[in-house]
Amino acid sequence: MATAPTPRATVRMYRQGLGDCLYVELLRGKNEPFRIMIDCGLVLGAAKQQDKMKAVMADIVKTLKGKPLDLLVVTHPHWDHVSGFVQAEEEFSKIAVKAVWLAWTEDDRDPLARKLRTVHAAAETALRASIDPLRKAGLDVVAQQTASLLDFLGATKQSGRTTRDAVKAAAAKVSVPHYCLPGEDPFPIPGSQARIFVLGPPRDEKSLSKMNPSTRDPETYSLSALGGLAGLADAFGDVQASKPFDANFTIPLDDAKALTFFSENYAARDPWRRIDNDWLQATSGFALLLDRAVNNSSLALAIELEPGGDVLLFAADAQVGNWLSWLTLSWALDGGTVTGSDLIARSIVYKVGHHASLNASLREQGVETMNRLQFALVPVDAQEAIARKWGNNIPFPALLAALGNKAKGGVLRSDEDGGEKHPAVTALRLAYEVSV
Repeated sequence: MATAPTPRATVRMYRQGLGDCLYVELLRGKNEPFRIMIDCGLVLGAAKQQDKMKAVMADIVKTLKGKPLDLLVVTHPHWDHVSGFVQAEEEFSKIAVKAVWLAWTEDDRDPLARKLRTVHAAAETALRASIDPLRKAGLDVVAQQTASLLDFLGATKQSGRTTRDAVKAAAAKVSVPHYCLPGEDPFPIPGSQARIFVLGPPRDEKSLSKMNPSTRDPETYSLSALGGLAGLADAFGDVQASKPFDANFTIPLDDAKALTFFSENYAARDPWRRIDNDWLQATSGFALLLDRAVNNSSLALAIELEPGGDVLLFAADAQVGNWLSWLTLSWALDGGTVTGSDLIARSIVYKVGHHASLNASLREQGVETMNRLQFALVPVDAQEAIARKWGNNIPFPALLAALGNKAKGGVLRSDEDGGEKHPAVTALRLAYEVSV
């Protein structure tokens, strides 16, 4: 009887809920495997979140058996990707790390990175300031949607550890982390033919700001759209300079209601015509824009198992502009050329971007080209997404169907059981693990 071939790699997707935590081992013959951890988090407000993250981190400690991680990858500063680094602080302290990789967008020495962070921080401040005014205006659904999207950015200093704290905790595992640039020389795995390619995030603002797909008029956003939120914060406070009229020429709403003219001609007639609070409705849209802007700064990696061979694709939460930028990348290697498109097409395991949402996987130039695909890994919790008023499209049905048609081994969802029916899949207590 023929024995099963020794797997070249194992990829473990933890099942803690709406969040990413991946553990990868690249086998190297008789040598110790090359051990990689990619992110570790759970969306803010999830039930028993700290207990879950401690259990996941403890499981990684148990798996390592005192051996260090060769590489810790932090893809982007969203709570559902990094919370474990502070929520499971004691367990994380038991893990030694040889190298930490972050995207160039986290490098304080980089001018564009500093600009992005300043814009994102100002937008976050303005949006957090909108929550109470939204509720006072009776716009509870908009307030909930806005607050829920801001959960990806984590707690505030007033209520606990921040997302930035979590990123810093991971980076502090080494004296000097590596800030990855798209298209930089691939990293060769010692003792192996495998190598890691950095695909994104892109270095230009145009690509970073493109977050939604469109076949004709591409829907793009610029950093200025987020920058404009700085004025929104003033509107929520007592900053008279931000008002269209001086205080001498205005009547407070409560006083106006007591005046006969306003009560008869404005307050009591056709309430649906009033636009007092319509401008507040935009906040949830701005919150979604900020969420996607941070997602689009995701560090995306392709691990090639051998030159010209199969690829493990880890897209984090990259949006359309990030993906499209990979198509322009090329490396002169082995007497030929390796391209970003080629790496996508050779993917056999794809960690599906952003919980399989609509705009986090390319179609024609992405999933449709993955003719070798064996497994699609989807860290998701559909019921949690519905509870947060995000609708029924996380995961996106059409994307799941396309992945199902491509992935010969199947689509593994962290919120569904039964994935271990494939012989290459092992159902662990807290995770699914695939061997390829």
